[in-house]
Amino acid sequence: PAADPATLMALQAVDAINRRRSPFGWAIEALAYHGFACAAAPAIFGGGLGDFAVVALASVPVRLTLAACGALPQLSALSDLLLPIVAGVAAPSLCALFELDACHAATATLSLLLFELPGSELLFGATELKRGNLVGAT
Repeated sequence: PAADPATLMALQAVDAINRRRSPFGWAIEALAYHGFACAAAPAIFGGGLGDFAVVALASVPVRLTLAACGALPQLSALSDLLLPIVAGVAAPSLCALFELDACHAATATLSLLLFELPGSELLFGATELKRGNLVGAT
């Protein structure tokens, strides 16, 4: 069956939005990712100061991987695979360096991946709708 013209126009509009550059620049975007990931360790996962420090250091290679995937078209299709690998290597390595046990590695890894997991935007939007925040859900 032929595709609906309205659907094709909507898909083209979404593709145009995805192609445009960040309005805030890479530095603000990196700082926001770094801050949110660091805050996720104690606020969401109940981690301590050691988890915060591990996430602060491990978010640098994760953010560099995100930047590389955004800049190189060859890597953009692999970002869903590369990010968990980088986070899964960086967080446990830093936990071992700081002599933290395995549960801290899980907290740090999940904090690093929280905002990049597929479907997390949908989950956050549904949570905001449930709380009655219509603006935050969009």
